[in-house]
Amino acid sequence: MSMKQYDVLNGNRFYLFFQDEVILEQFQEKINSISFTKEEIDRVLGTILGFPPKAINFYVQMWKEKIRGNLKGFEQMQNRKIGIIYCGCCFVSDVTDFQENVLWLLEKYPYEEAKLDGMFIRIGDERIQVPIGDIRQIRDFHEYIMHHVGVVPA
Repeated sequence: MSMKQYDVLNGNRFYLFFQDEVILEQFQEKINSISFTKEEIDRVLGTILGFPPKAINFYVQMWKEKIRGNLKGFEQMQNRKIGIIYCGCCFVSDVTDFQENVLWLLEKYPYEEAKLDGMFIRIGDERIQVPIGDIRQIRDFHEYIMHHVGVVPA
């Protein structure tokens, strides 16, 4: 199966490693079925890299706003942006999606070693460990970071 050529990272060289041939074949099929817009490429890469669907949607929407020239919308999304780091995944999320993304990660990557290594969020230059002991801790922490970022809970 031949793959379409597309400059995903503006001429920067990169490599993707796959856990097995099945995942590689699924990726190749997906790549061959898209028209290579920035949105489609970002969705395929976000999925193959193991990011939560809500985080992928947020990232894609944020860049769509910038590309459309809606700098106010882009800036508003930037102000709600946090980084999440867990089990080798490092991605951006809307602070309002934090709890859903954390629960998705813990279900997708339920490894004790990952839990021992911890989960972290990044807000600007600040890196904060996320308490992932139980749903109440996650909910309380979500409320804390919503206030920290300046977003009023719904």
